[in-house]
Amino acid sequence: MGNLIVSDSEYNALNQHYQNFGALAEQQLDTYFSIMQKVCASAIPSGAVYQNLVSFVSEGQKLRGQISDITKTAAADCQNYITKIDEKDQYLY
Repeated sequence: MGNLIVSDSEYNALNQHYQNFGALAEQQLDTYFSIMQKVCASAIPSGAVYQNLVSFVSEGQKLRGQISDITKTAAADCQNYITKIDEKDQYLY
């Protein structure tokens, strides 16, 4: 049976990647919905398209915070995986 090799540095890098991605995605989502609100406020004054766009923006804004929550959970899972491996192998490697 072969040995399982777990590289802590790879999981640490993945942890950091998830954190960076979450922050960037939240920032881009905020920018997108800010632009969409400006479109609602000034570009489309009324009508069905306006109502649908307002509904879209309203529903889309509910995503705020969820992406960062998901990526924080993924990052924590990476760190917890390393910790559990270290506990099981009793820090031999």
